Amino acid sequence: MGIDAAHCLVIEDSVIGVMAAKAAGMKVVAVPSLKAQMDRYSIADYVLHSLLEFRPELWGLPAFGDWVGNALPIEPLYVKGQVQKGFLCEVADDGPNALPDQVSGIYFGWAKLSTHGIFKVVVGIGWQKDSCTTKRIIKPYLIGAVDKYISGQQLEMVLVGYSRELIHEASKMDLNVLEEDKLLASEALDLPMFAYDMNNSLVDEATLVEDKCSLE
Repeated sequence: MGIDAAHCLVIEDSVIGVMAAKAAGMKVVAVPSLKAQMDRYSIADYVLHSLLEFRPELWGLPAFGDWVGNALPIEPLYVKGQVQKGFLCEVADDGPNALPDQVSGIYFGWAKLSTHGIFKVVVGIGWQKDSCTTKRIIKPYLIGAVDKYISGQQLEMVLVGYSRELIHEASKMDLNVLEEDKLLASEALDLPMFAYDMNNSLVDEATLVEDKCSLE
């Protein structure tokens, strides 16, 4: 390319790619594909949990122009499972709608409970690592629902927007959704670009539940 390696920025998902870029004298942003081996990516200049966290302006590049305020439209993500103790037990799916490993952060979209219609939903998604395993954690918050509706229910979701990365402190992950996240999601989902997927095959034949209260 005829460019000084010191002026190059590489975005990589593999350990070997990170090592090669660093050996060449380039700056590297890693988005690990091996969630169980996050520590191996520490040689990168910066490690992200999702490519959506990348901010080009921090590297002297033009900022992305597709944000709508503090909300980023995304290709719809589909996820379903049963809610237990506030968390979604994801149904294993290796098909085209499988949730990618790099999905991490606070997302929003539409959710259908098995018996209570459609709700606006805000979701914290991340990875939890202990001494033996690494597993995905999904924590949904339904706007306009109450606790008794959720526990033990089958939940189907289509996520259409992203708002922010998770807060990580001392290797711990904070999946908690803030009141600001709920407000942002509720307002964004009233916009046509985010409301469109409410009417897809995942949520048709159900009734939209008006925002009457927020799930604490």
